[in-house]
Amino acid sequence: MVDQAKERARTVVKISDFSSIKEKLSSFSFRSTTTKAIAIALGLMTFQRLSGVSAVVYYTVDIFRGAGTSIPPTTATIIVGVVSVIASATSACLVDRVGRRFLLIMSDAVMAISLAVMGIYFVYKDSGMNMQGVGWLPVVVICIFISIFRAGLGPIPWFMMAEVLPIEVKSWATSAVVCYTWICTFLITRLFLVVVDAIGFANTYLLMSSVATVGLFFILYCVPETKNKSPQEIREIISGEYKVRYRKMRGYEFNDG
Repeated sequence: MVDQAKERARTVVKISDFSSIKEKLSSFSFRSTTTKAIAIALGLMTFQRLSGVSAVVYYTVDIFRGAGTSIPPTTATIIVGVVSVIASATSACLVDRVGRRFLLIMSDAVMAISLAVMGIYFVYKDSGMNMQGVGWLPVVVICIFISIFRAGLGPIPWFMMAEVLPIEVKSWATSAVVCYTWICTFLITRLFLVVVDAIGFANTYLLMSSVATVGLFFILYCVPETKNKSPQEIREIISGEYKVRYRKMRGYEFNDG
């Protein structure tokens, strides 16, 4: 009798656990606030990595050598490193002053332009045009690219991920997004020179500029401002409830009829 009672208790626990899992899965729909929050975190990390910053950092010497810059590639790399450190130090002061969304939009837009300029530079260089007069341009553009990345698209997605993800999924969702990010970093770093060999520096940079432009539209239409917002307010913004509540407070919500 005791064994039967224990077996029944185990069965009840299993059924209860299964029901709990089923309930969680059923609530995890593509329209749920949780799913939207995870999509925002994944999207930010995707466009952060696809900006090609990892490849630019790892292969700076190769890029400058390929660009035929008038500044020695090693010296240019040191200059980029110094600019990167300065930009990283100033980014912390900007985030809470001007807001996350503004910095994301500004950095992504400037990065897209910088990549396009690099692409155009290589188009003219590959056509045989003498670029000695503007041999300094790649160094300046890469410095702008790295510094603006450090000020916006570099750090902000990491702490926005912690802000937008609901507490009930934050632990596993954060782990999943971080793993995904480093897998992307590994693949992009490994494949960058392969892509360059296949389509050339010009097309590679123009491709990255196009991806950055898509990322800009993603930020404009999908990423909310989280500055000075509580977790509940962020959740309401993502779900669309925040605007409704704001309109009600301002008297803009009217009854039908």
